[in-house]
Formats: sequence, structure tokens, C-alpha cells
Amino acid sequence: MNVSLRVVYLYHDVDVVEIRVTVENPGFRGTADIYVGTGGLLEAASTLEGFPEDHSDKRELVLGAAGKKFAGGSVRLELPTTRKNR
Repeated sequence: MNVSLRVVYLYHDVDVVEIRVTVENPGFRGTADIYVGTGGLLEAASTLEGFPEDHSDKRELVLGAAGKKFAGGSVRLELPTTRKNR
């Protein structure tokens, strides 16, 4: 069973950082190239700091923005500590 989260730097300027996010588990694999504000990666690191604190810790992380008004894509990750049985 391959479970992974990969974030790769692609480009930056004074306003944004472009990254590629790839997630994979037994039922899904997806990749998105997204733009994050210059403080967005620091905010994401802050959200994930110390994860997991305990067996019930759950975090949500949103990178980029969805919709026609925004360039690039977006990624919304729900990170549970425990895995539910199917």
C-alpha cells in the first residue's frame, strides 16, 4: 500500500510560489500545480506543526484557490491520524 504526500517547488516571484502537490493512497492518485501566496507555505507548516498530537488529531490544509477567478488550482487535504476500516 503506497500512501504519500509530495510537495515540489516549481517557481516563485514576489507575490506567489508555484508548487506541485501529489497525493496517493490505494484508491486515489492526483497531482495539481498551484499558486500559493508568499506566506502560504509558512501558514501550511504552522498548521501541520506537531501533527499528530494524539490518536484523535485531525488537520485540514487548503493550498491555492478554486474557481474561475483564480489562476492555478487548489488542494484541500484532510489529514486524519486514524484510518477507518472499509
